[in-house]
Formats: sequence, C-alpha cells, structure tokens
Amino acid sequence: TSIINEIKDNISFTIDFTINPDIIRNNTPVLYFGDEKQVVTYDYVTFQQEVEILPNNFLAFYLSNDNGFPYVVLSENSTKNLTLAASQKLNINEKTNISITWQYTLNKATLSLYFNGTFVGSVVDQRSTTNIPLDITNIVFSNNYLGKTEFSSDPFYRGTIEKFRIWDINLNIAQIQSRLNEKILSNDILFSNLLLNSNLDDNNNLHFDS
Repeated sequence: TSIINEIKDNISFTIDFTINPDIIRNNTPVLYFGDEKQVVTYDYVTFQQEVEILPNNFLAFYLSNDNGFPYVVLSENSTKNLTLAASQKLNINEKTNISITWQYTLNKATLSLYFNGTFVGSVVDQRSTTNIPLDITNIVFSNNYLGKTEFSSDPFYRGTIEKFRIWDINLNIAQIQSRLNEKILSNDILFSNLLLNSNLDDNNNLHFDS
C-alpha cells in the first residue's frame, strides 16, 4: 500500500506488467488500487444500520468491457472519472505487455495505454473555465489488489501476471519498447525512477485460477 500511494505523490507515473489470461470475461479486473466500498455500521442508540459511502478513489485495469475491449478507469472522489477503452482486444493464452501511463500538468491530465509497446488509446482531461483536470494527488489508495477488486460479486482474473513494475515518470513509447521483455537492472538509466520492480518470468510468475 505504501508503494502504491507513492503514485499519487507524483504528477506522472507508469504501471507496466505482462498478462496471459486463461479466460476473458467482461469487467474482470487485473489490477485494482483504491477504495470505493460502502461501510455498514450499526447505531446502538437508534438501533438502525448506517451506510457510509466512501469516496470512489480507484485506478483499475479490466480485461474487457461490454464490447470486448480492455479498459482503464481512474476515479477521483466520485467527482471525476476517466475511462479509457483500448482500440485492440486481448486474446486468451497469449502474453501481452500492458503499459498504463499518466501525466499531469496545470492545463491537462493524460491517461494512455500501450499493448506490447504499441499505442492503443488515450484520454485527455483538459483544463477549461468549467473544468479542472483530475488530480491523482487527491486519491487515497488504501485497498490494492491484483486479480480482484474489493467486491466479492466481481469476477476474478484467471491467468498469469509476469513482470510488474511501477515508475514515477510517464514513460514514452520508445522507453516502453526498449524495455519490453527485459529485466530492469541497476545500470538502467531510469532505474532510480522505479518504485516497484518485480522481475517475474515464466518460471516465477503470479498465477490466478479462481
């Protein structure tokens, strides 16, 4: 959680990982960082249940929307919500490197998505007289998962995750492509920008079979 929360301390980030899904179902999460669960408490004075709706703070990547395209959602306190659907679908039993990048400036925020180093979409939140771009520094990532969300009703991811990395910069397409299928070692020029570096591979990966 502490590493994930370091994302919000930066105006830019990149989350980079490789997946190989066994099955693709709509709205299946591969990663989910955030907090959007309702908390139910009991008031012993009024003898009634009280429901506290927490701010919808989360970043998530899903295998497929209702049209079959993978998508990313970034939500800030229920007031701002960016949804980015990829222009390319995923295949089962096929490895795909996923790169999610974020860049924030005073004038705009940009969420982008790459598959195997190929650009597959972006969404721009532009500043105007009636709009303030989504600010990730306002998001609290308190419940962070791979392969599931906070909600038991959501489907579970089935497949593997290899090579999971988080950078504190917005990697450009050349930087992403040059690091595909490569282990990041201390001699990498961007090594100091790594917040998390899990060099998982075929013999040492995360497998989800729920």
